[in-house]
Amino acid sequence: MRATSFGRACGSCVGLALLCLAALAPNARAGSITFSSATDIAGDSDVSTSGTLVAAYHFAGAATQVNGVNFDAFAIPGGASSYTVGNFTLENVDSFQNIDPATTGTWQSLSSNYTALLGTAADIRADRQTTLEMAGLTVGKIYQLQVWVNDALRDAWAVGFNTSVSDGNGNDQDLQPGSKGDVLIPAPQLPGQFVTGTFTADATTQSVYFGSGEIDGVVNAVQLRQVDGVTAAAPTPTTATAGLALLAGVMALKLRRRGVTGLLSATGGLI
Repeated sequence: MRATSFGRACGSCVGLALLCLAALAPNARAGSITFSSATDIAGDSDVSTSGTLVAAYHFAGAATQVNGVNFDAFAIPGGASSYTVGNFTLENVDSFQNIDPATTGTWQSLSSNYTALLGTAADIRADRQTTLEMAGLTVGKIYQLQVWVNDALRDAWAVGFNTSVSDGNGNDQDLQPGSKGDVLIPAPQLPGQFVTGTFTADATTQSVYFGSGEIDGVVNAVQLRQVDGVTAAAPTPTTATAGLALLAGVMALKLRRRGVTGLLSATGGLI
């Protein structure tokens, strides 16, 4: 009977152990991103050179270099809903846009390479969310993300139809796509906007979500950089030790109530 009581007690303790460990386990969701305000596209210096380049991609366009940063081609040939290049995967995107840049206003100050970077884009559908998943991250490192949104095909009246960038944790930013002006109502030809976000990786992947309003949006390019050279200290054993101590205490109480003695404690003593 004692063995049976011991077995039942241990069985209950195993269940409690799993609950305790689940409660103490770190959240697997990727970290929150702190976004800057949306910034008007102005020149090559928009492209950050802070820290070390992890990856930079030009959606649906050719490889190009802007401000010394190499943007690799990220092909979106159509016929699928998910595309992967390197450690980046773009999901829920099924088309792309070729954009003829405007020729006046701010556009005149942009380099030919920057103009080319803004000349193609992934199409962000209004009826669903597009996800960019970035893998191969190092937990504890600080990363900087940049996203560009430009659609010079838009008429001036459509400037208000934004592309949103979100981390899925309640942090987001809306980006204006720019416009080609309007022949009926005089309006400047405006390039779009970009946003910069920073986050500390708490997982090896980080997801970013793109959305749009009543009409489809665009994303032209993204860049990810590591902006610190030091990995954050590994978690101390404090949490694990506290969890084991709590678990040992619960087990001891349950076993005492069942009259089970002689069980070794977590510190090597006898209960």
